[in-house]
Amino acid sequence: MVLFSHRTIRSLLAWGGGVLLMSAGCETTGSSSSVSVEAAVGNRPPRQTASSTQATQQTAQPTPSNNSAALTGPSVKAIATVSGTAIPRERLVGLLIEGRGLAALEQLIVLEAAKQCARRMGIVVTSAHVQKEYEASLDQLLAESIGETSDEVRRQAGEAMLDDLLKRRGVARAEYMVVMERNAYLRRLAERDLDITRTMIEAEFDQSYGEKVEIRHIQVKSPDTLDQVLGERDKGAEFSELAVRFSANRPSAERLGLLPPFGINDPNVPELMRRAAFALEVGEVSEPIFVDGWYHILRLERRMSKQDVSLSSVRNEVEQNLRRKLTDTRMQTLTAELFREAEIEIADPMLRAAFMTRHRGEQRPDGP
Repeated sequence: MVLFSHRTIRSLLAWGGGVLLMSAGCETTGSSSSVSVEAAVGNRPPRQTASSTQATQQTAQPTPSNNSAALTGPSVKAIATVSGTAIPRERLVGLLIEGRGLAALEQLIVLEAAKQCARRMGIVVTSAHVQKEYEASLDQLLAESIGETSDEVRRQAGEAMLDDLLKRRGVARAEYMVVMERNAYLRRLAERDLDITRTMIEAEFDQSYGEKVEIRHIQVKSPDTLDQVLGERDKGAEFSELAVRFSANRPSAERLGLLPPFGINDPNVPELMRRAAFALEVGEVSEPIFVDGWYHILRLERRMSKQDVSLSSVRNEVEQNLRRKLTDTRMQTLTAELFREAEIEIADPMLRAAFMTRHRGEQRPDGP
C-alpha cells in the first residue's frame, strides 16, 4: 500500500478548493477517524496484484482516436519517419512518461481508488457531476477578474484563462478533465456523512462577519535569514519588498506578503499569530514569532470591524460556505485515506522507477 507525501497530495489537489476536517473512511457502514495528510504519509511500497493492475489500466488507457489507432498497436515499431528514418515509438513514449507520466499516473490512481470506493458504497457519479466540477473550476479561475456580464462572456473568459494556465503548466486538457472527474468522485464521497451543527454554523458566522485583521507576512526558516530580513528592515526596506525577496510562503509572497483577512478564532491561522496580529496597531510590525519551526514577522495593514448583520439573515449563505469548506477538507483527507488503502502495481519499468524515487523514504518503519 502506498501513500504520497504532503507535497504530492497538494499537487494531486491542485485544482480543488480550500479545506477543513471531517471523519469517515471508505467503508459501507460506519466511519473511521479522520486522518491528516501528515499522519497518513508513508505506508509500504506497491504490492504486485494483477486485479489492481487491470482496474487501473482500464481507467488509465484512453480509447485511441481513429487517426492514431494505427500507430498504437504492439507490432508498430515507429511512431514517425524522417526521410525514411524511423523515430521509435518507445522513444516518444519514454519522453512523455519522463515529462508528465508520473503526474498523470498519480491522478489516475486517485481516480480509480475513488471509483472503487464509490462502487462499494453505492454512490453514482454522472457526467453532470463532472461538468459541475468543471464549471466550478472556471468560476474559481475567474473569481473577481471580470465584472458583471453575461454567462457566455464569462464562460469564454474562463475557458481562455484555463487554456493559458494549462499551457503555462504544460498540462493537457485531457489530464485536466481526469482531475475534474476525480474531484467529482471525491466530492460525492466527502458529502456522504456531512453533519453540520448549530454550533458549527455560529462559529462560521463569527468567522465570516466578526472583526478581522489583514496583515502582511514574512516567513523564514533559518535564524541567519531572519537576521538578514531584520537588518534590511532596520535600514528602511519596504516590508512588501522583503516579503517578495525572503518569504518562504510563496503564495503570500507573490501578493507582496498579504494574507487573507482572518478573525481572532480562525482555526486556519496559528493561535500565536492571531494574538500577535490583533495586538498590533495599523502599520506596526511585530517582533519575530516562532511557530512550528518557522519565524514569522507580521505587519498590520487594516482592521475590519464586525459587520452589523444577524445570523438569521445570512444563515443559508453561512451554512453553504461551511458545507463547502468541510467538503473540500474532507476531499483532501479522503485522498490520503484512499492512497493508504490502495494496492498499486506499476507495470512500466520507467514509471515504477520514477514512482519509487519520488516516494522513497515515505515508508513507516512498522509498515508490513
